[in-house]
Amino acid sequence: RAVLTHPGLPRACRMVADLAERHFAEAEAELARIGRRRLWPALAMMAIYRDLLKRLRRRDWTAPPPRLGQWRKLALALGALAKAA
Repeated sequence: RAVLTHPGLPRACRMVADLAERHFAEAEAELARIGRRRLWPALAMMAIYRDLLKRLRRRDWTAPPPRLGQWRKLALALGALAKAA
């Protein structure tokens, strides 16, 4: 409980989120280099996690954590498939 209510938690979360965004960008560049079509499931997973990260940022790391519905996940996966084509 002490960690979740610590005033420094949002700042630490923002730092981790910035690092995650850099890793997403690196992964996208690598996927473009080796061919997106073969790895569209990885693109779908990345889209889902990126969407969750965006929602966490919007909430400024307050509880409860966001959840994506099945339809939202499907839409993100289909978007990744279209992007891979």
